[in-house]
Amino acid sequence: MKHVPACRLLYMFIVVLPLTIIQYSCSNNSTAGTTATNNRKQEYTVAAVLYHQQSGEWRALSMQAFQLATLRVKAALSKPHKRPLAIISDLDETLLDNSAFQAQLAIDDSSYTDSNWHEWSRAKKAKAMPGAREFLDFVTKNKVAIFYVTNRDSIDLPYTIENMAGLGYPQDTASHFKVYTDKGNKQARREAVMKDYDVILQLGDNLNDFSGAFYHKNYKERKSIADSNATHFGVDYIVLPNPLYGDWEGALYSTPNHDSIRHALLEGYK
Repeated sequence: MKHVPACRLLYMFIVVLPLTIIQYSCSNNSTAGTTATNNRKQEYTVAAVLYHQQSGEWRALSMQAFQLATLRVKAALSKPHKRPLAIISDLDETLLDNSAFQAQLAIDDSSYTDSNWHEWSRAKKAKAMPGAREFLDFVTKNKVAIFYVTNRDSIDLPYTIENMAGLGYPQDTASHFKVYTDKGNKQARREAVMKDYDVILQLGDNLNDFSGAFYHKNYKERKSIADSNATHFGVDYIVLPNPLYGDWEGALYSTPNHDSIRHALLEGYK
């Protein structure tokens, strides 16, 4: 065995060994912190929430949608019509920005429940989608009826109306709202409006906001039906950007192992 001088042994015990222990500890803590963050069940939503809340692109897309909607209403107004005109619009992520609710879920690492959604609705803190109020004011000024077809529950309707009134949204009396009944499919509620009005435009962030054909279909079917309805988009269907949540995500899942499914469905180039 090679002789090690006493001074070198002392140096190793006093300096090198403690530094090695500290580095190992920091490395492990860093890894543990990363693992804990990655294991948060809402972590996968953070980028979508940040895009929604902080990107200029999201704001631009919203304003673009309402500018186009305005042009389409103007085109419809220039044509003769025998019945009164109306537009149909969804509320959440179409006219009302609920990203603060989604952000809070990520902050708290909690999941959506009916209870926390009702709490959010009653807080009346949803913001206006960029460009929405100006568009709705234009529609109202031109005597076009607005019907808000939403899957918000009737128990939240008074708070929703107050929230919208605070944002300056017009035509916010209860008769203009068609809320969730016993089905999330909105087709029957849209058809009820169409019995008395010529609906010139529909707005939404979810394909179910436009046609019952999309309801409870898987992601492949939804894409195919979207392709078959291509002539409607930008004409009488205006889609708002919503990366936060929606039927598009639920349509992906065939098992409870959602994280594995999300990764399996990624389409890379290799």
